[in-house]
Amino acid sequence: MQRIKLSSIVNKLKEVFGYFKTLKVIDAVLLAAALLFSFLTMYYADITVTGQYGLTFWDSLFDGKILSFYENALSSGVAPEGAVYDIGTYIIFGIWQLPIWILNKALGVSALSVGALLWLKLLPVLFLLLTTYETAELSFKLGISDTLKAQVGIGFLTSLITYLPVMVVAQYDVIPLYFMVRAINAYVDRDDKSFYISFAISMTVKPLTILALFVLIILREKNVVRIVVDLIKGSFLMIICKAVYSMNEAYKLSCSGFLQKNMPSLFDASVNMGRLGNASLFIIGLIVVYLVAYFDESYLDALKEGAVAEHISIDRKALLYVFGVWAVFVAFASATCYWTIYMAPFVILVCFMCGRYLDKVLLVETIMECALTVLMVLSFSWVYGGDMTYGYLILKGFCGKAIAGEDGKTIAGLLNWILSAGELAPAICGVFVACLAAIGIRAYLCNKNRVLEDINLQVSDNVQAVKCNIWTIRLKIAIIWMWGIATLGALYLTGR
Repeated sequence: MQRIKLSSIVNKLKEVFGYFKTLKVIDAVLLAAALLFSFLTMYYADITVTGQYGLTFWDSLFDGKILSFYENALSSGVAPEGAVYDIGTYIIFGIWQLPIWILNKALGVSALSVGALLWLKLLPVLFLLLTTYETAELSFKLGISDTLKAQVGIGFLTSLITYLPVMVVAQYDVIPLYFMVRAINAYVDRDDKSFYISFAISMTVKPLTILALFVLIILREKNVVRIVVDLIKGSFLMIICKAVYSMNEAYKLSCSGFLQKNMPSLFDASVNMGRLGNASLFIIGLIVVYLVAYFDESYLDALKEGAVAEHISIDRKALLYVFGVWAVFVAFASATCYWTIYMAPFVILVCFMCGRYLDKVLLVETIMECALTVLMVLSFSWVYGGDMTYGYLILKGFCGKAIAGEDGKTIAGLLNWILSAGELAPAICGVFVACLAAIGIRAYLCNKNRVLEDINLQVSDNVQAVKCNIWTIRLKIAIIWMWGIATLGALYLTGR
Protein backbone atom coordinates (compact mmCIF):
# COMPACT_ATOMS: atom_id res chain seq x y z
CA MET A 1 0.00 0.00 0.00
CA GLN A 2 1.19 3.51 -0.80
CA ARG A 3 2.35 5.10 2.42
CA ILE A 4 0.59 8.23 3.61
CA LYS A 5 3.58 10.60 3.76
CA LEU A 6 3.51 14.26 4.72
CA SER A 7 4.80 15.29 1.29
CA SER A 8 2.04 13.26 -0.36
CA ILE A 9 -0.59 14.97 1.81
CA VAL A 10 0.82 18.40 0.96
CA ASN A 11 0.75 17.61 -2.78
CA LYS A 12 -2.86 16.44 -2.55
CA LEU A 13 -3.87 19.60 -0.72
CA LYS A 14 -2.12 21.72 -3.36
CA GLU A 15 -4.09 19.96 -6.08
CA VAL A 16 -7.36 20.53 -4.23
CA PHE A 17 -6.58 24.23 -3.85
CA GLY A 18 -5.80 24.17 -7.57
CA TYR A 19 -9.42 23.20 -8.23
CA PHE A 20 -10.40 26.71 -7.16
CA LYS A 21 -8.50 28.06 -10.18
CA THR A 22 -11.12 26.49 -12.45
CA LEU A 23 -13.68 28.88 -10.97
CA LYS A 24 -14.13 32.55 -11.79
CA VAL A 25 -12.21 34.72 -9.34
CA ILE A 26 -15.39 36.03 -7.73
CA ASP A 27 -16.75 32.48 -7.32
CA ALA A 28 -13.50 31.24 -5.78
CA VAL A 29 -13.32 34.21 -3.37
CA LEU A 30 -16.94 33.83 -2.27
CA LEU A 31 -16.53 30.08 -1.73
CA ALA A 32 -13.26 30.45 0.19
CA ALA A 33 -14.73 33.24 2.34
CA ALA A 34 -17.85 31.21 3.11
CA LEU A 35 -15.81 28.15 4.10
CA LEU A 36 -13.47 30.26 6.24
CA PHE A 37 -16.38 32.01 7.97
CA SER A 38 -18.01 28.66 8.74
CA PHE A 39 -14.73 27.22 10.01
CA LEU A 40 -14.19 30.11 12.43
CA THR A 41 -17.75 30.49 13.73
CA MET A 42 -19.72 27.22 13.71
CA TYR A 43 -19.02 24.25 15.93
CA TYR A 44 -21.16 21.53 17.44
CA ALA A 45 -19.97 20.09 20.74
CA ASP A 46 -19.87 16.35 19.95
CA ILE A 47 -16.31 16.42 18.64
CA THR A 48 -15.19 18.16 21.85
CA VAL A 49 -15.94 14.98 23.79
CA THR A 50 -13.92 12.79 21.44
CA GLY A 51 -11.15 15.39 21.32
CA GLN A 52 -10.82 15.41 25.10
CA TYR A 53 -10.64 11.63 25.08
CA GLY A 54 -7.68 12.08 22.73
CA LEU A 55 -5.99 13.75 25.69
CA THR A 56 -7.15 10.95 27.98
CA PHE A 57 -5.41 8.54 25.60
CA TRP A 58 -2.05 10.19 26.29
CA ASP A 59 -2.72 10.32 30.03
CA SER A 60 -3.44 6.60 30.02
CA LEU A 61 -0.41 5.84 27.85
CA PHE A 62 2.11 7.78 29.95
CA ASP A 63 0.60 6.48 33.18
CA GLY A 64 1.33 2.99 31.86
CA LYS A 65 -2.40 2.16 31.95
CA ILE A 66 -3.40 2.16 28.29
CA LEU A 67 -5.67 -0.85 28.92
CA SER A 68 -7.46 1.29 31.50
CA PHE A 69 -8.31 3.92 28.90
CA TYR A 70 -12.07 3.24 29.04
CA GLU A 71 -12.09 3.37 32.86
CA ASN A 72 -10.22 6.68 32.72
CA ALA A 73 -12.69 8.01 30.16
CA LEU A 74 -15.66 7.07 32.34
CA SER A 75 -14.13 8.65 35.42
CA SER A 76 -12.98 11.82 33.61
CA GLY A 77 -16.41 13.44 33.79
CA VAL A 78 -16.23 14.49 30.12
CA ALA A 79 -19.38 12.55 29.21
CA PRO A 80 -21.50 10.21 31.35
CA GLU A 81 -21.45 7.42 28.75
CA GLY A 82 -17.66 7.45 28.49
CA ALA A 83 -15.69 6.62 25.32
CA VAL A 84 -18.21 4.90 23.04
CA TYR A 85 -15.96 4.05 20.06
CA ASP A 86 -13.17 1.55 19.52
CA ILE A 87 -9.66 2.54 20.53
CA GLY A 88 -8.64 3.25 16.91
CA THR A 89 -10.74 6.43 16.94
CA TYR A 90 -8.98 7.72 20.04
CA ILE A 91 -5.54 6.86 18.68
CA ILE A 92 -6.23 9.11 15.66
CA PHE A 93 -7.53 11.89 17.88
CA GLY A 94 -4.69 11.34 20.33
CA ILE A 95 -2.08 11.84 17.60
CA TRP A 96 -3.80 15.02 16.42
CA GLN A 97 -4.28 16.33 19.97
CA LEU A 98 -0.68 15.72 21.06
CA PRO A 99 0.27 19.44 20.72
CA ILE A 100 -2.75 20.41 22.86
CA TRP A 101 -1.85 17.75 25.43
CA ILE A 102 1.70 19.12 25.64
CA LEU A 103 0.49 22.73 25.91
CA ASN A 104 -2.01 21.68 28.57
CA LYS A 105 0.66 19.95 30.67
CA ALA A 106 3.34 22.61 30.14
CA LEU A 107 1.34 25.85 30.13
CA GLY A 108 -2.10 24.89 31.39
CA VAL A 109 -3.79 25.65 28.05
CA SER A 110 -7.40 24.52 28.20
CA ALA A 111 -8.61 21.94 25.71
CA LEU A 112 -11.81 24.02 25.48
CA SER A 113 -10.10 27.30 24.56
CA VAL A 114 -11.00 28.79 21.19
CA GLY A 115 -7.55 28.05 19.76
CA ALA A 116 -7.65 24.43 20.92
CA LEU A 117 -11.13 23.94 19.49
CA LEU A 118 -10.13 25.45 16.15
CA TRP A 119 -7.18 23.07 16.06
CA LEU A 120 -9.55 20.19 16.79
CA LYS A 121 -11.98 21.30 14.06
CA LEU A 122 -9.08 21.50 11.61
CA LEU A 123 -8.82 17.69 11.74
CA PRO A 124 -12.14 16.95 9.95
CA VAL A 125 -11.50 19.90 7.59
CA LEU A 126 -8.15 18.36 6.62
CA PHE A 127 -9.83 15.02 5.92
CA LEU A 128 -12.54 16.82 3.95
CA LEU A 129 -9.90 18.26 1.62
CA LEU A 130 -8.18 14.88 1.29
CA THR A 131 -11.51 13.22 0.52
CA THR A 132 -12.12 15.88 -2.14
CA TYR A 133 -8.85 14.83 -3.78
CA GLU A 134 -9.66 11.12 -3.61
CA THR A 135 -13.14 11.71 -5.04
CA ALA A 136 -11.76 13.69 -7.98
CA GLU A 137 -9.12 11.01 -8.62
CA LEU A 138 -11.79 8.32 -8.55
CA SER A 139 -13.84 10.23 -11.13
CA PHE A 140 -10.94 10.14 -13.58
CA LYS A 141 -10.47 6.40 -13.05
CA LEU A 142 -14.18 5.92 -13.75
CA GLY A 143 -13.72 7.42 -17.21
CA ILE A 144 -15.06 10.87 -16.45
CA SER A 145 -13.12 13.36 -18.58
CA ASP A 146 -9.99 14.92 -17.06
CA THR A 147 -11.42 18.37 -17.81
CA LEU A 148 -14.26 17.60 -15.39
CA LYS A 149 -12.03 16.30 -12.60
CA ALA A 150 -11.77 19.65 -10.81
CA GLN A 151 -15.52 20.14 -11.25
CA VAL A 152 -16.15 16.86 -9.45
CA GLY A 153 -13.91 17.99 -6.59
CA ILE A 154 -15.59 21.39 -6.25
CA GLY A 155 -19.01 19.76 -6.60
CA PHE A 156 -18.22 17.50 -3.65
CA LEU A 157 -16.71 20.32 -1.59
CA THR A 158 -19.75 22.59 -2.05
CA SER A 159 -22.31 19.84 -1.54
CA LEU A 160 -24.62 20.75 1.34
CA ILE A 161 -24.36 17.19 2.67
CA THR A 162 -20.59 17.73 2.80
CA TYR A 163 -20.49 21.34 3.96
CA LEU A 164 -22.93 21.03 6.87
CA PRO A 165 -21.51 17.88 8.56
CA VAL A 166 -17.93 19.20 8.44
CA MET A 167 -17.90 23.01 8.31
CA VAL A 168 -20.93 23.56 10.56
CA VAL A 169 -21.34 20.47 12.73
CA ALA A 170 -17.58 19.67 12.82
CA GLN A 171 -18.20 15.93 12.78
CA TYR A 172 -15.47 13.40 12.12
CA ASP A 173 -17.38 10.89 9.98
CA VAL A 174 -15.36 12.41 7.16
CA ILE A 175 -12.33 10.50 8.54
CA PRO A 176 -13.73 7.00 7.86
CA LEU A 177 -15.21 8.41 4.64
CA TYR A 178 -11.74 9.40 3.47
CA PHE A 179 -10.34 5.93 4.05
CA MET A 180 -13.39 4.36 2.39
CA VAL A 181 -13.01 6.46 -0.78
CA ARG A 182 -9.28 5.74 -0.71
CA ALA A 183 -10.13 2.03 -0.49
CA ILE A 184 -12.46 2.27 -3.49
CA ASN A 185 -9.67 3.94 -5.45
CA ALA A 186 -7.53 0.91 -4.59
CA TYR A 187 -10.43 -1.38 -5.61
CA VAL A 188 -10.50 0.25 -9.04
CA ASP A 189 -6.70 -0.07 -9.26
CA ARG A 190 -6.98 -3.80 -8.37
CA ASP A 191 -4.73 -3.15 -5.36
CA ASP A 192 -6.22 -5.59 -2.85
CA LYS A 193 -3.69 -4.86 -0.11
CA SER A 194 -4.48 -1.15 -0.10
CA PHE A 195 -8.18 -1.90 -0.41
CA TYR A 196 -8.35 -4.04 2.73
CA ILE A 197 -5.99 -1.91 4.83
CA SER A 198 -7.85 1.32 4.00
CA PHE A 199 -11.19 -0.25 4.86
CA ALA A 200 -9.71 -1.69 8.05
CA ILE A 201 -8.58 1.78 9.16
CA SER A 202 -11.96 3.22 8.21
CA MET A 203 -13.84 0.68 10.30
CA THR A 204 -11.79 1.35 13.42
CA VAL A 205 -13.26 4.86 13.42
CA LYS A 206 -16.84 4.04 12.38
CA PRO A 207 -17.91 0.43 11.62
CA LEU A 208 -20.66 1.80 9.36
CA THR A 209 -18.35 1.53 6.37
CA ILE A 210 -18.73 -2.25 6.48
CA LEU A 211 -21.94 -1.63 4.49
CA ALA A 212 -19.87 -0.55 1.48
CA LEU A 213 -17.13 -3.13 2.05
CA PHE A 214 -19.65 -5.96 1.91
CA VAL A 215 -21.27 -4.92 -1.38
CA LEU A 216 -17.86 -4.53 -3.07
CA ILE A 217 -16.76 -7.96 -1.87
CA ILE A 218 -19.88 -9.83 -3.03
CA LEU A 219 -19.79 -8.07 -6.40
CA ARG A 220 -16.54 -9.83 -7.27
CA GLU A 221 -16.64 -12.89 -5.00
CA LYS A 222 -19.46 -15.47 -4.99
CA ASN A 223 -17.97 -18.14 -2.73
CA VAL A 224 -19.49 -17.73 0.74
CA VAL A 225 -16.37 -18.88 2.61
CA ARG A 226 -14.18 -16.46 0.65
CA ILE A 227 -16.67 -13.65 1.28
CA VAL A 228 -16.35 -14.24 5.03
CA VAL A 229 -12.55 -14.33 4.78
CA ASP A 230 -12.52 -11.10 2.77
CA LEU A 231 -14.79 -9.43 5.33
CA ILE A 232 -12.37 -10.42 8.09
CA LYS A 233 -9.46 -9.04 6.06
CA GLY A 234 -11.29 -5.73 5.65
CA SER A 235 -12.15 -5.44 9.33
CA PHE A 236 -9.10 -7.00 10.99
CA LEU A 237 -8.07 -3.83 12.82
CA MET A 238 -11.52 -3.42 14.33
CA ILE A 239 -11.46 -7.08 15.37
CA ILE A 240 -8.08 -6.58 17.05
CA CYS A 241 -9.31 -3.44 18.86
CA LYS A 242 -12.36 -5.26 20.16
CA ALA A 243 -10.32 -8.33 21.15
CA VAL A 244 -7.82 -6.27 23.17
CA TYR A 245 -10.60 -4.68 25.24
CA SER A 246 -13.13 -7.53 25.09
CA MET A 247 -12.73 -8.37 28.80
CA ASN A 248 -12.74 -4.72 29.88
CA GLU A 249 -15.94 -3.94 31.78
CA ALA A 250 -15.74 -0.19 31.15
CA TYR A 251 -15.38 -0.83 27.41
CA LYS A 252 -18.37 -3.16 27.35
CA LEU A 253 -20.44 -0.70 29.38
CA SER A 254 -19.62 2.30 27.19
CA CYS A 255 -19.74 0.73 23.74
CA SER A 256 -22.58 -1.74 24.21
CA GLY A 257 -24.73 0.90 25.88
CA PHE A 258 -24.19 3.28 22.98
CA LEU A 259 -25.03 0.54 20.45
CA GLN A 260 -28.19 -0.53 22.29
CA LYS A 261 -29.33 3.08 22.45
CA ASN A 262 -28.85 3.84 18.74
CA MET A 263 -29.47 0.52 17.00
CA PRO A 264 -33.32 0.54 17.18
CA SER A 265 -33.56 3.88 15.38
CA LEU A 266 -32.09 2.29 12.25
CA PHE A 267 -35.34 0.37 11.79
CA ASP A 268 -37.81 3.20 12.48
CA ALA A 269 -38.81 3.60 8.82
CA SER A 270 -41.01 0.59 8.16
CA VAL A 271 -44.02 -0.68 6.24
CA ASN A 272 -46.90 -2.46 7.95
CA MET A 273 -47.14 -6.12 6.90
CA GLY A 274 -50.39 -6.91 8.73
CA ARG A 275 -50.09 -9.85 11.08
CA LEU A 276 -46.44 -10.21 10.22
CA GLY A 277 -45.72 -6.88 11.87
CA ASN A 278 -43.56 -4.08 10.47
CA ALA A 279 -40.82 -4.60 7.89
CA SER A 280 -37.81 -2.26 8.01
CA LEU A 281 -37.42 -0.30 4.77
CA PHE A 282 -33.70 0.01 5.50
CA ILE A 283 -33.26 -3.76 5.69
CA ILE A 284 -35.45 -4.34 2.62
CA GLY A 285 -33.47 -1.83 0.55
CA LEU A 286 -30.11 -3.06 1.80
CA ILE A 287 -30.87 -6.73 1.13
CA VAL A 288 -32.13 -5.91 -2.38
CA VAL A 289 -28.91 -4.04 -3.22
CA TYR A 290 -26.79 -6.86 -1.79
CA LEU A 291 -28.66 -9.63 -3.60
CA VAL A 292 -28.55 -7.84 -6.95
CA ALA A 293 -24.79 -7.34 -6.48
CA TYR A 294 -24.31 -10.97 -5.50
CA PHE A 295 -26.14 -12.25 -8.57
CA ASP A 296 -24.28 -9.81 -10.84
CA GLU A 297 -21.37 -11.61 -12.51
CA SER A 298 -20.34 -8.76 -14.79
CA TYR A 299 -17.23 -8.08 -12.68
CA LEU A 300 -15.94 -11.59 -13.32
CA ASP A 301 -16.82 -11.31 -17.00
CA ALA A 302 -15.01 -7.97 -17.30
CA LEU A 303 -11.85 -9.40 -15.77
CA LYS A 304 -11.88 -12.18 -18.34
CA GLU A 305 -12.38 -9.72 -21.21
CA GLY A 306 -9.57 -7.42 -20.12
CA ALA A 307 -10.75 -4.44 -22.21
CA VAL A 308 -10.23 -1.02 -20.61
CA ALA A 309 -13.74 0.12 -21.49
CA GLU A 310 -15.21 -2.98 -19.89
CA HIS A 311 -13.15 -2.41 -16.76
CA ILE A 312 -14.42 1.17 -16.58
CA SER A 313 -18.00 0.02 -17.03
CA ILE A 314 -17.74 -2.54 -14.24
CA ASP A 315 -16.02 -0.02 -11.95
CA ARG A 316 -18.88 2.36 -12.61
CA LYS A 317 -21.32 -0.39 -11.75
CA ALA A 318 -19.47 -1.00 -8.48
CA LEU A 319 -19.78 2.70 -7.72
CA LEU A 320 -23.52 2.51 -8.40
CA TYR A 321 -23.87 -0.32 -5.88
CA VAL A 322 -21.98 1.68 -3.24
CA PHE A 323 -24.21 4.67 -3.97
CA GLY A 324 -27.24 2.40 -3.63
CA VAL A 325 -26.11 1.23 -0.20
CA TRP A 326 -25.62 4.76 1.14
CA ALA A 327 -28.78 6.08 -0.53
CA VAL A 328 -30.81 3.39 1.24
CA PHE A 329 -28.99 4.13 4.49
CA VAL A 330 -29.60 7.89 4.40
CA ALA A 331 -33.20 7.57 3.19
CA PHE A 332 -34.45 4.78 5.46
CA ALA A 333 -32.09 4.30 8.43
CA SER A 334 -33.03 7.44 10.40
CA ALA A 335 -29.58 8.84 9.63
CA THR A 336 -28.24 11.64 11.82
CA CYS A 337 -27.36 15.02 10.35
CA TYR A 338 -23.71 14.02 10.00
CA TRP A 339 -24.13 10.49 8.62
CA THR A 340 -25.42 12.00 5.39
CA ILE A 341 -21.82 12.70 4.39
CA TYR A 342 -21.28 9.00 3.63
CA MET A 343 -23.44 9.43 0.54
CA ALA A 344 -21.91 12.73 -0.62
CA PRO A 345 -18.99 11.65 -2.85
CA PHE A 346 -21.00 8.87 -4.48
CA VAL A 347 -24.03 10.95 -5.40
CA ILE A 348 -21.71 13.51 -7.02
CA LEU A 349 -19.86 10.79 -8.93
CA VAL A 350 -23.01 9.09 -10.24
CA CYS A 351 -24.26 12.49 -11.43
CA PHE A 352 -21.11 12.95 -13.49
CA MET A 353 -21.61 9.46 -14.91
CA CYS A 354 -24.79 10.65 -16.64
CA GLY A 355 -23.10 12.18 -19.69
CA ARG A 356 -25.38 14.45 -21.69
CA TYR A 357 -27.93 14.43 -18.86
CA LEU A 358 -25.40 16.00 -16.48
CA ASP A 359 -26.98 19.45 -16.32
CA LYS A 360 -30.43 18.06 -15.53
CA VAL A 361 -29.15 15.50 -13.03
CA LEU A 362 -27.06 18.10 -11.19
CA LEU A 363 -30.15 20.26 -10.82
CA VAL A 364 -32.10 17.31 -9.41
CA GLU A 365 -29.18 16.56 -7.09
CA THR A 366 -29.21 20.15 -5.79
CA ILE A 367 -32.95 19.90 -5.08
CA MET A 368 -32.31 16.60 -3.28
CA GLU A 369 -29.58 18.20 -1.13
CA CYS A 370 -31.80 21.16 -0.23
CA ALA A 371 -34.70 18.89 0.72
CA LEU A 372 -32.46 16.70 2.86
CA THR A 373 -30.91 19.76 4.51
CA VAL A 374 -34.33 21.13 5.45
CA LEU A 375 -35.28 17.76 6.95
CA MET A 376 -32.07 17.59 8.95
CA VAL A 377 -32.42 21.15 10.26
CA LEU A 378 -35.99 20.42 11.38
CA SER A 379 -35.00 17.12 13.01
CA PHE A 380 -31.78 18.36 14.64
CA SER A 381 -32.63 21.99 15.36
CA TRP A 382 -30.35 22.13 18.43
CA VAL A 383 -27.37 21.37 16.19
CA TYR A 384 -27.99 24.27 13.82
CA GLY A 385 -28.88 27.15 16.08
CA GLY A 386 -28.30 28.83 19.43
CA ASP A 387 -25.37 28.65 21.79
CA MET A 388 -24.75 24.96 21.05
CA THR A 389 -23.52 25.92 17.57
CA TYR A 390 -22.15 29.45 17.88
CA GLY A 391 -21.05 29.66 21.51
CA TYR A 392 -17.62 28.01 21.18
CA LEU A 393 -15.45 29.80 18.60
CA ILE A 394 -14.92 33.46 17.66
CA LEU A 395 -18.62 34.35 18.04
CA LYS A 396 -18.55 33.12 21.62
CA GLY A 397 -18.81 36.62 23.04
CA PHE A 398 -22.01 37.31 21.11
CA CYS A 399 -23.86 34.23 22.33
CA GLY A 400 -24.60 35.24 25.90
CA LYS A 401 -28.27 35.47 25.08
CA ALA A 402 -28.34 32.90 22.29
CA ILE A 403 -31.57 30.98 22.13
CA ALA A 404 -32.56 27.40 21.50
CA GLY A 405 -32.65 26.05 17.97
CA GLU A 406 -36.45 25.91 17.86
CA ASP A 407 -36.86 29.66 18.35
CA GLY A 408 -38.12 31.71 15.43
CA LYS A 409 -34.95 33.79 15.24
CA THR A 410 -32.72 30.83 14.37
CA ILE A 411 -32.41 28.98 11.07
CA ALA A 412 -34.32 25.99 12.41
CA GLY A 413 -36.99 28.22 13.92
CA LEU A 414 -37.35 30.14 10.66
CA LEU A 415 -37.85 26.93 8.70
CA ASN A 416 -40.37 25.72 11.26
CA TRP A 417 -42.33 28.93 10.76
CA ILE A 418 -42.17 28.79 6.95
CA LEU A 419 -43.21 25.13 6.89
CA SER A 420 -46.02 25.52 9.41
CA ALA A 421 -44.15 23.85 12.27
CA GLY A 422 -43.02 20.95 10.12
CA GLU A 423 -46.40 20.05 8.63
CA LEU A 424 -44.85 20.06 5.16
CA ALA A 425 -41.96 17.83 6.25
CA PRO A 426 -43.54 14.64 4.79
CA ALA A 427 -43.85 16.35 1.39
CA ILE A 428 -40.23 17.49 1.56
CA CYS A 429 -39.16 13.98 2.53
CA GLY A 430 -41.03 12.68 -0.52
CA VAL A 431 -39.16 15.14 -2.74
CA PHE A 432 -35.86 14.00 -1.25
CA VAL A 433 -36.51 10.28 -1.78
CA ALA A 434 -37.92 10.81 -5.29
CA CYS A 435 -34.92 12.89 -6.41
CA LEU A 436 -32.51 10.38 -4.91
CA ALA A 437 -34.21 7.51 -6.72
CA ALA A 438 -34.31 9.47 -9.99
CA ILE A 439 -30.55 10.12 -9.83
CA GLY A 440 -29.82 6.42 -9.29
CA ILE A 441 -32.15 5.30 -12.09
CA ARG A 442 -30.77 7.85 -14.57
CA ALA A 443 -27.19 6.87 -13.77
CA TYR A 444 -28.02 3.17 -14.12
CA LEU A 445 -29.70 3.69 -17.50
CA CYS A 446 -26.81 5.80 -18.79
CA ASN A 447 -24.26 3.15 -17.87
CA LYS A 448 -26.46 0.23 -18.97
CA ASN A 449 -27.43 1.35 -22.45
CA ARG A 450 -24.44 3.49 -23.41
CA VAL A 451 -21.39 1.81 -21.93
CA LEU A 452 -18.96 3.79 -24.06
CA GLU A 453 -20.80 7.06 -24.57
CA ASP A 454 -19.95 8.58 -21.21
CA ILE A 455 -16.40 7.28 -20.98
CA ASN A 456 -14.98 9.97 -23.26
CA LEU A 457 -17.21 13.00 -23.71
CA GLN A 458 -16.64 15.16 -26.76
CA VAL A 459 -14.85 18.48 -26.18
CA SER A 460 -18.04 20.46 -26.83
CA ASP A 461 -19.89 18.34 -24.28
CA ASN A 462 -17.14 18.94 -21.73
CA VAL A 463 -17.43 22.71 -22.16
CA GLN A 464 -21.20 22.53 -21.74
CA ALA A 465 -20.84 20.25 -18.71
CA VAL A 466 -18.41 22.68 -17.07
CA LYS A 467 -20.77 25.60 -17.69
CA CYS A 468 -23.81 23.88 -16.20
CA ASN A 469 -21.84 22.66 -13.21
CA ILE A 470 -20.49 26.17 -12.57
CA TRP A 471 -24.03 27.48 -12.24
CA THR A 472 -24.92 24.64 -9.89
CA ILE A 473 -21.85 25.44 -7.78
CA ARG A 474 -22.83 29.12 -7.74
CA LEU A 475 -26.26 28.17 -6.47
CA LYS A 476 -24.70 26.13 -3.65
CA ILE A 477 -22.29 28.96 -2.78
CA ALA A 478 -25.29 31.28 -2.56
CA ILE A 479 -27.07 28.85 -0.22
CA ILE A 480 -23.98 28.62 1.99
CA TRP A 481 -23.82 32.43 2.12
CA MET A 482 -27.51 32.60 3.02
CA TRP A 483 -26.75 30.21 5.86
CA GLY A 484 -24.00 32.51 7.11
CA ILE A 485 -26.15 35.63 6.81
CA ALA A 486 -28.98 33.90 8.69
CA THR A 487 -26.46 33.02 11.40
CA LEU A 488 -25.36 36.62 11.83
CA GLY A 489 -28.96 37.81 11.76
CA ALA A 490 -29.95 35.35 14.49
CA LEU A 491 -27.04 36.40 16.68
CA TYR A 492 -27.83 40.09 16.16
CA LEU A 493 -31.47 39.60 17.15
CA THR A 494 -30.68 37.47 20.20
CA GLY A 495 -27.96 39.86 21.38
CA ARG A 496 -30.18 42.92 21.36
